[in-house]
Amino acid sequence: MNKAMGGLTVSKSITSIKHVVSTQTKGRKFSTELQLVTYLASSLKIEFQTDVFAREFTTGYGIADLVFARSFNSKKNKLDRHPINNYYSLLLYLSLSSSESFTVRDAKTILKTSPGIAGFAVRKLLNDGYITTIRHGNYIKTAIVQPEPLKLVAIEAKLHDWRQGILQARRYKSFTDESYLAILSRYAKNIDPDLLRVHDIGLIIVDEDDGTIDFKRRSRGRRLKHLNNLETTLYANEIFRDSFRTV
Repeated sequence: MNKAMGGLTVSKSITSIKHVVSTQTKGRKFSTELQLVTYLASSLKIEFQTDVFAREFTTGYGIADLVFARSFNSKKNKLDRHPINNYYSLLLYLSLSSSESFTVRDAKTILKTSPGIAGFAVRKLLNDGYITTIRHGNYIKTAIVQPEPLKLVAIEAKLHDWRQGILQARRYKSFTDESYLAILSRYAKNIDPDLLRVHDIGLIIVDEDDGTIDFKRRSRGRRLKHLNNLETTLYANEIFRDSFRTV
């Protein structure tokens, strides 16, 4: 059920969060952001129809408290490979031909970086089975990764500092489809709804009195256009698969 409130769109979570957790949180005040993050982590898996979440998630620009992948089931999406969790290794992998060999010097030229970084990127791909040695110092691409786009949702949890929360949530738009600020209900009235709209930041309100979690504003679910490219999307997916938790 949706309705308007103070310039925000109110959309109560479709989960039974209030029923499930009220006995644990009713009347209890959150004294740290870690407590709030832990509460959201366990509660929102139902909302996003997933069994996993990632904590302290980053792809190099901001560290999100929580990241979920919509409709992602870890048991149905098991990988038979190690995720490419190094950005330079991923860039190199995406640039390699499946039929031409290359050297570390070639990798340095491709990546436009130092010999040390290029060498590390090559070793990572070699150790994880994405490339193989055909002769001393020469390698060739062997594994083919089919990009599997995930609908990533980032959440920045704040007890009261909504301005800093919006600033941080805005950064997460670089690697997620949806970005949210989660804040305690007693501070929600101070938030400027125009900032949320301009930056497409969703708003999640946590009520300490009864433990309910309300989505006051939904993110539209669009990535920044200038960052919507293969390497950005695939890298975020790889990092998520490498870091999600099932607890």
